[in-house]
Amino acid sequence: MSIVPYALATFLSAFLLFALEPLIGKALLPWFGGVPAVWTTCMLFFQIVLLAGYGYAHLLTNVCLPRRQKQIHQGLLGLALIWMGLLYFLGGSPLIPSVAWKPPDSSHPTGRVLLLLAATIGLPFLILAANGPLVQAWWGRVRPDGRVYRLYSLSNAGSLLALLCYPTLIEPHLPLSLQAKTWAAAFLLFTLVAGWCAWLAENASAATLPEAAEAPSPAIPRWIQRGLWVLLPAGASCLLLATTNQMCQEVAVIPFLWVLPLALYLITFILCFSSERWYPRRVYWIALVIAIVASTAMLYRGTSSKVPLQLGVFSLMLFTGCMVCHGELVRLKPSARQLTLFYFWVSLGGVLGGLSVCLAAPNLLTGYFEFHISILLVALLGYLALEADKSSWLYQKSPWPAGLTLLCMAALPRFMADYHESESLAATSHTILLNWKAYVVMVSVIGLIAVVSVRRRTRAYPVLASLMLLASLGFLGHTLRQDVRRRVEGDLYRGRNFFGALCIVEVGMDSGELHAFELHHGQIVHGFQFFRADRRNLATSYYGPSSGVGYALMHHPKRFHAWKPPGPLRVGVVGLGTGTLASYGQPGDLFRFYEINPLVRGISWDPHAYFSYIKDSPAEKELVMGDARLSLEREFLNHGSNHFDLLAVDAFSSDAIPVHLLTREAVALYLKHLEPEGGILAIHISNQNLDLAPVVWQLADHFGLSAVLVADETDNDTYWKSDWFLLSPDRELLNREEFRKVMELRPNNPPHMRLWTDDYSNLFQIMRWRNEE
Repeated sequence: MSIVPYALATFLSAFLLFALEPLIGKALLPWFGGVPAVWTTCMLFFQIVLLAGYGYAHLLTNVCLPRRQKQIHQGLLGLALIWMGLLYFLGGSPLIPSVAWKPPDSSHPTGRVLLLLAATIGLPFLILAANGPLVQAWWGRVRPDGRVYRLYSLSNAGSLLALLCYPTLIEPHLPLSLQAKTWAAAFLLFTLVAGWCAWLAENASAATLPEAAEAPSPAIPRWIQRGLWVLLPAGASCLLLATTNQMCQEVAVIPFLWVLPLALYLITFILCFSSERWYPRRVYWIALVIAIVASTAMLYRGTSSKVPLQLGVFSLMLFTGCMVCHGELVRLKPSARQLTLFYFWVSLGGVLGGLSVCLAAPNLLTGYFEFHISILLVALLGYLALEADKSSWLYQKSPWPAGLTLLCMAALPRFMADYHESESLAATSHTILLNWKAYVVMVSVIGLIAVVSVRRRTRAYPVLASLMLLASLGFLGHTLRQDVRRRVEGDLYRGRNFFGALCIVEVGMDSGELHAFELHHGQIVHGFQFFRADRRNLATSYYGPSSGVGYALMHHPKRFHAWKPPGPLRVGVVGLGTGTLASYGQPGDLFRFYEINPLVRGISWDPHAYFSYIKDSPAEKELVMGDARLSLEREFLNHGSNHFDLLAVDAFSSDAIPVHLLTREAVALYLKHLEPEGGILAIHISNQNLDLAPVVWQLADHFGLSAVLVADETDNDTYWKSDWFLLSPDRELLNREEFRKVMELRPNNPPHMRLWTDDYSNLFQIMRWRNEE
């Protein structure tokens, strides 16, 4: 019987599965603040449904007869088509939830994301997830040899192709609604192929099926084998999600970077399950040691390294770690008869890894330290796999891999002590860590024992190698712990939730006499406030008097008019941060802030907040919690326009920009809340990795707005460089002399870009591919 229909069904299901992930993730981003946690929560959902799909495939193939299997599976395929048709009829899209499903506030975001996904794509995703092991089990009945795992490799190849196509071919050219409809059409084709495979499996005569050849089982107890079936994929899953967080939160939060870690993760599956020759144990163990050393060094160096170098090192760590986990997993794979059970345990491990990073880490850790834990976990799992397999190099007479590992790991903490900026931590490192003489003596003694044990052909080497690897793990754990201590030492406050990790530090300025509180979100500084009473209410950082927003507030017609007395301002601010803009408030003014992160409220708004801009401002202040755009939409429906004289959108200085706040529909909403005469829309576009200016120029042209770009080059203890766009429907306002003298000229040949809408956006084309000083 031909393998073609089985291969086609396997490839199609994997391609559709991984094309759906970024599609639905991008659709839900606007509803939950555009933060990267939306993607990792989607990943958790995908892993949970994958586990359910594998469980369904295992039960179906082991409990039901072939005829019943065909009936049940074809029935679910038809039910999925009906459900997608119902969604299209009710909401206009077969996949994307309608606007009626938008969350009313920002509470319980993780649960709401999971519920939305379950209600929309749950059933189609379940069928696609189950298809891989189900089709392989059917083919295994026809050809029960070890080659059935080649279909698993083909499945991962389809997944990888979908991930590579989405940011390069699909996202730049197809609007989101058309993506969903195209996907639904492809799913219809898949149901036909999957139904064909079910029919072929039913009609395969059991009498002519050859006996399944049992794969050679490793000489380890079954409970250890099953445990490693779960732990090894759990370690790889932890490393995948932790690396994604590390890249997005600590390096650059760019949605298409979601694809890079997942693509590397899938490549390791493809290589390991296509042939065991792709995983030479010693080579990848040494590669893992090199990757661990490089990643640990990169963690200590932080943002002092270039972004491409950081991405390269963290990608190397992910690739080698997953190769070790998946390579050892393949060595433990069973025969085709236990294929669905094997996949179920593997999927369970993936879910446990996802739960650890997506649910446990935000509640137990105050920063993005899961990457540190994952590095240590992968190294430990690699050691356990070697220890469990008596044929591994750990039990052979070649001591150099274990010795080299100990050599690198023992030197690592001492070497990293040189990076300590804190004197107390550096002193601790020098008292705890080995000095160089003791280190040389230790390595020499271990090497001598190893040589003697090998020459005398004793059985001491396995014990010695194990001790060296355990000592290496101890040194690695100590080094990673020191890096965590370095990061948290001296912080006045640390907090983490779905929307990110925040910390407040006390900093001294260059003059040596000024001290301030500084707010950090990942690697991005969101503002600071001086201690001294005479400087405490200064508008600092990106919001000084010469910044675009500061200039607009000070020179607004209600503030600065030749023949009218100053009048009160109504100001809306998207993004609370440190609350610096409230320092411009005067008696009678209204400042209305919109903030999605509950942690920021405690930092800047509450009576005992660290930053006192809000408390000290004489203006009237209001705070609206939740996504700003959803809040503005509800306000307009309930009581009409807010009649803001100035609306400042300050949500793009970090690299995790909420795209939904910079689309045609978003700007149309902002204009509804602005005064038609004298109203100013101020958009903060300072960003290290993204050039947002062409996007704003296009929006200004579309709405016929007067627009100026104010690039403030001031850079000192008090004020920082900043780029603000000022837009207004009042075309005469920004043509006044006081605005013309600070404006940047528009480029003569601006880059051609497609207008961003809720249905289309493309971050890839506005990337800055090198750091700009």
